[in-house]
Amino acid sequence: MEFGAHSQDLMEIDQFHPTVHHECAYRPMPTNTGLQTIPVEIFESICLSIAPIWLWNLSHSCRALRTLLSFEHGNKIWYNALPPSLWKETERHQDEAELGDIMTNHRSPGSRAPSALPNSVQGSPMSISYTLSETSLFSSAASLALPTSLLSSSSPISLPASIEFGAPLSIQTNFGGSNSEGYDVSPTRNGFDVALASNPQPHLGSRKRVRALGGPYQQVFNYKREIIGYIQTYMRCWICLNIKCSNAQPVSSWHWGILFCNDCLKKHVISISALKKLNYYRDIQNQLKLLPFHSRGTQFFFLPEVDHILRSNTGLDMKTTALVQKVLVQMAMKCRVEVSNVEARRRQVRRNVVAFAQMIWEGADPDPDELIDAETGKLIGWQPRPHLCSSDTFRVFRERFAPTSELGKFLFPSYHLALHPSQVLYDAASGWMEDPTTCLRINDFRQLTRRWVSDRAEEMLYQLTQWRDNNYYRKGFGGYISNWMNAAKEYHLARLDSELKSGSTVNMAYAPAVSHGSHYFSRVRKLRAKCGLQSERCAHMPSLPERPQHEGLVTQYSLDEYIRLDQTAAKAEKDREEGIKYFNKIIRKSCVACPDTMLLFYPMGFEGLVEHMRVGHARLFWETDSFHSIG
Repeated sequence: MEFGAHSQDLMEIDQFHPTVHHECAYRPMPTNTGLQTIPVEIFESICLSIAPIWLWNLSHSCRALRTLLSFEHGNKIWYNALPPSLWKETERHQDEAELGDIMTNHRSPGSRAPSALPNSVQGSPMSISYTLSETSLFSSAASLALPTSLLSSSSPISLPASIEFGAPLSIQTNFGGSNSEGYDVSPTRNGFDVALASNPQPHLGSRKRVRALGGPYQQVFNYKREIIGYIQTYMRCWICLNIKCSNAQPVSSWHWGILFCNDCLKKHVISISALKKLNYYRDIQNQLKLLPFHSRGTQFFFLPEVDHILRSNTGLDMKTTALVQKVLVQMAMKCRVEVSNVEARRRQVRRNVVAFAQMIWEGADPDPDELIDAETGKLIGWQPRPHLCSSDTFRVFRERFAPTSELGKFLFPSYHLALHPSQVLYDAASGWMEDPTTCLRINDFRQLTRRWVSDRAEEMLYQLTQWRDNNYYRKGFGGYISNWMNAAKEYHLARLDSELKSGSTVNMAYAPAVSHGSHYFSRVRKLRAKCGLQSERCAHMPSLPERPQHEGLVTQYSLDEYIRLDQTAAKAEKDREEGIKYFNKIIRKSCVACPDTMLLFYPMGFEGLVEHMRVGHARLFWETDSFHSIG
């Protein structure tokens, strides 16, 4: 596969002249697909739910959608489609001649007719090592199809090596090196705020360079061109546009003609073992044999192609089909246990276990030892068992994300506790501890004691909370329970969001609340500079101009001067508020620095940070609230 066939990356298209490819004949672009007939609001929400590369693919499925998603008409859609991995990057791939023409003539991009952009597609698609079947989702030009020069019989999607869009930019398509012109190698690279095009125009002095793509929307800025440029100028995942996988390794997995990171690859493949669990597997078995697959000990299929086959047979995609099957299986089990006498008694025992566990969770003893008078032999009181947990044992969990009232949902599924399981909604939680009541038979219930129930409750709480155990993330322990893990993650996400908005994580007036070294200060200053809050070399944000004061009708300014000063101060306050808003937005979705080691983690954002702390810094995740996002 050759990546450097063309020295110049001539980007973006709205009209094309297909070149003849030796593997495929010319296929005309459809006029419409019916998708453009839906309301604009719904169309935009659909575009928000798909990755930019599929949005780019959608823009070439028909002429009507190509117009809707062009720079002139769909620039705001492409801005909303920017992945968080590009939010802190600076502009690199703009056509200065095109933007200069817009600013010189004082026209918005929407006022330009699509026919005024004679663009063309050059080059051939990337070579792919397999051939799609006739039933493939991508073999039809009417569904997510690329132009003929970009759509071959062997590739579901191919980025061209050279696309012309206005004046060409000098962008080196160097996938092997780390010094590609116009690319920010890492989020902490020095000098990444430089945003100069290769052919600057003298009449563009008034245009404000975009130093952070995730900042405020700029009407005179081609976001579509910028996204495609970042995909082509380096080895980024074509789905999320990250430059690193979750294991911090470079993105290098080519499958089905698409460059994936590890996380996106898992979301876009389905194993043959998972397909065999479907009730419809026999109906689609022959069609699956025609699909190309990737093998790593087992067969993996491209999920969009499997979805296309399932829709043609069942009307549902893979995810919905699997969910419907799980709902039906769970409902059948609920109906079975509801009419069983043994299961009814087991549910009562489980409720007793939860009640005893709640008492232990609060530090009380549900079954204390009896104090007997040695002389009279009478009961004189109760004494808590010495080995029982105190009220401080579970406080770190109880006061943060696992209140006593919600303890039951971490120990048993909801339908295992309800009086009428068939009336309980579908429970999507997965992974549970071993149920101590499954070994009970009809004759065992009479022999149960409070001590047996209390011991089972204590054992389950131990397995739920002992994160230091080497088997904690295996079946039967708390790390395997999805409800428990999600509750802890949601707590930390809410905490990080609250701290970011309140300013306790980053002191917006001067410096971070907690010092983590010079790297931390430099990263925060660079991001503040990108958001227009301060200079990168300065630790302080500039002070805002004061509003002019007046007492009654007497002022020290003339009326015109008073209005001018007041408007200047109001504008500065608004700009400061807007800058802080986008600073918080970028930190929320793009932070990559571990607060404990100062090294980078992937995937980005608060979700990636919380998962990184869970895996790499378990003590900070489970027992403290001391880690913060540091940029």
